[in-house]
Amino acid sequence: YPRTESMRLLSVFYIPVCIMVMAKVMGEIADIYFTRQTRLAERKYMKSRELSIDDIQNMDIDNSGFVTYEEFLVFMLATMGEVENETVNALKKLFKELDCNGDGKLDKNDIITNFVLEQQNPPSKQSITPEEAVNS
Repeated sequence: YPRTESMRLLSVFYIPVCIMVMAKVMGEIADIYFTRQTRLAERKYMKSRELSIDDIQNMDIDNSGFVTYEEFLVFMLATMGEVENETVNALKKLFKELDCNGDGKLDKNDIITNFVLEQQNPPSKQSITPEEAVNS
């Protein structure tokens, strides 16, 4: 128990600050622990996950008869709950809009073309922005 006025004043600030610092440290420790546990659970899930014929058919989005790396990645992320199908579809739509020449790749020519088109025609309500793609 502080006996002098100055020690009481110091205690009024010191004790709450110490409590906040300790709460922050404990929160960080808990965050590290839960992040690690989540990663371990994901690894365990990935190792134990048996793929079925139905899974392969569900992965094969373009019905090509085989699964590409991108199809596998999207399926696994959606299955693990890391990304929602709506977000993936919105990002695919955005990619197609940005891919001006339709070659399935984004390059500097696509970026330049998009910039020129945007300067000539301001974005309409039908165009989707990157923020809308992720947030929709």
